[in-house]
Amino acid sequence: MRRDRTRKKTARAGLRWDLLETRGITPAFLRAVAYLLAALVILPILFWAFEHRKNPDVEAPYSAFIWMWRTLSEQASPYPIRTIGGAIVYNVVFLVGVGLIAVATAAIVSNLIRRTRGMGETRMSGHVLICGWNAKGAGILAELASQEGGRRPVVILADLDRAPEAMHGAVFVHGDPSHREDLGRAGLQRAATAVVLADDTRGPRSPRDIDGKTLLTTLAVEAINPTCYTCVEVLLPEDVEHFRRTKADELIVSGEVTGLLLASAASDHGMSRVVSDLLTRNPERGPDNMLTVDVPRSMVGTSFIDVLTEVKIGWGATVVAVSGDGPDIEVNPAGDRKLAAGERLVLIADGPIDLGSPAVPPATAPTDV
Repeated sequence: MRRDRTRKKTARAGLRWDLLETRGITPAFLRAVAYLLAALVILPILFWAFEHRKNPDVEAPYSAFIWMWRTLSEQASPYPIRTIGGAIVYNVVFLVGVGLIAVATAAIVSNLIRRTRGMGETRMSGHVLICGWNAKGAGILAELASQEGGRRPVVILADLDRAPEAMHGAVFVHGDPSHREDLGRAGLQRAATAVVLADDTRGPRSPRDIDGKTLLTTLAVEAINPTCYTCVEVLLPEDVEHFRRTKADELIVSGEVTGLLLASAASDHGMSRVVSDLLTRNPERGPDNMLTVDVPRSMVGTSFIDVLTEVKIGWGATVVAVSGDGPDIEVNPAGDRKLAAGERLVLIADGPIDLGSPAVPPATAPTDV
């Protein structure tokens, strides 16, 4: 538990630094600002040290600070300068003022360039890395932004000329997702999940060519970070056999899924809306969503029918499937099926729940006396 909290804090800290850098607030910028602010503290003290014995206008240290700010705003000294040292400080103050303007201008220009061009690299950990880009990317970003209160860190690595329109707090890194160096800049070594999209941003290409590029990206991701949970979009069903050799965790054939959903909607009217409501977190479509949770220690060895009843009564959620360590998921298990340690439950629930915490007692309807 403590390790998880530390990992989340590290991820949030990395996200804050990345968002600052996309706005031009880099470590070099912060150092420059610190030096200039230190100069604005030291210079008035030096001016007072040189002038206070010979200049009646600078008798107290605070009057030297007033002199400095008036000098910067009026572009001239408000008091006559009596010493050589004071004259030197006066010229340095002018240089510092020019430096402040230069730093502010550089920050604005850097902000525009870094935000749109994806320069630099990320310090995040435990983030979702989206490799490649297509029309589905905007919807994926919006859905990820709705999870965990919008605190889930997301990095986009794509060969785009500029960042996508709606970023939803994500960090954009420009590069080729199939290249090791660019994947390193996007923090793949520290990523928790990688989503490899069928990238169609570089002009019209055949589905076979797009799948070929996706396959190269998947191989690179698995080679660099095999522990990262990898979800891959495949265009052609006949290419799935090649992707299975990459040991990716989940393969989603986009055309096949769309066809099955359309067939289900044609035979069972309204099925597409049910699937959409379960997979999205759009408040207009209802609060229930699908999620997975670890089987708590107290439920190990318990039959599925008992767990189904307990979870429904105690947490208001519905258990629909059980998954183990492998890729297989057992949907609608038998009632006498015993749960084992290390398995996960697939739930339909109104927001995240913790089966290890005490159950919330269900609300009771008022009774007539």
